[in-house]
Amino acid sequence: MTQPALQLIRTGLVTPDRLAMSVIGLSRADRWSYARLHHTILSMAGAMRASGLAPGDVLVFAACDRPEHAIAFLAATAAGLLPVTDPSKATHHPTATLLLSGETADPTRPRLDLRELAQGQPLDDCDPGTSPTGNPFDLTAQDRMLITGGTGMDLLTTLFATWAQGAAALVPSPTMTPAQWPLLASRHGTTVLAMGHQELDQLMAQDWKPWPALRQAVATDAVPDDLAARWQDRTGLPLLKTEGLAPPR
Repeated sequence: MTQPALQLIRTGLVTPDRLAMSVIGLSRADRWSYARLHHTILSMAGAMRASGLAPGDVLVFAACDRPEHAIAFLAATAAGLLPVTDPSKATHHPTATLLLSGETADPTRPRLDLRELAQGQPLDDCDPGTSPTGNPFDLTAQDRMLITGGTGMDLLTTLFATWAQGAAALVPSPTMTPAQWPLLASRHGTTVLAMGHQELDQLMAQDWKPWPALRQAVATDAVPDDLAARWQDRTGLPLLKTEGLAPPR
C-alpha cells in the first residue's frame, strides 16, 4: 500500500546513500543516510504492528522533542496508526498506547519504548508512492538545513520539509548551546537556518559573520520586525517566514 510517510522521503531514496540527517556535536556526528532512514521507518512500523497495534489505533507521544520522534511519527503513519504528538491530549485517548523515550507513565496504559522500536522486523507492504508537491521552505536536494530548537509539530514539520526535497537536516546535539551554533553551522556547510524567533534572537546575540554557504533563514513562527531587521543588517540574506508543512496524513 502507498503511504504518505514514505512519499516524503522518495526523492532522497533516488540516491539512498545521500545524507538525510546528521545529529552534530563539536567532535562527532550521528549520520543518517536516506537508506538508513527508510529502513528505520519500516523497522519501527513493523515493531508497532508486532506489538498488537492495528491500523486506525491511536499512538500518543509522551514527548516530541527529538529527531527520533519524527521518524517514529512517519513509522506510525506507515503502520496505519493515528499519531498524537501533543501529550496533553493523552486524556482524550484513555486507552491509547503511549510512545515513551524515558518518560514515566501510567502503568495501566499500554506503552512502547522508542529505544526498542528500531530493532523490529521491517514492514514489507509499503509502496513509497510518488514524491509530495510543494516546497514552502524553498529547498533543493543540495541544501543542508540546520534545525535548532522547536518541539512538537514545529520540529517534525521542519524535518519533513527537509526530507521531502531530498535535502539534509543538521540537528545540533542537546549539549550544544546557541554560542556554538555558528561554528557547527559553518563547519557542516549549512546553507539554510531553520529556527523559531526565540532561537533566532539567541543566535543574533552571538558574535558571528555569515559563512559563504549560507543563503537564507527560515522562521518557523512569527518573527518581530526588529528581529527581522537585525537579521537583515547582519547577513543581507532572505528570512523566509513560514509555519512549515502540514504533517503527512
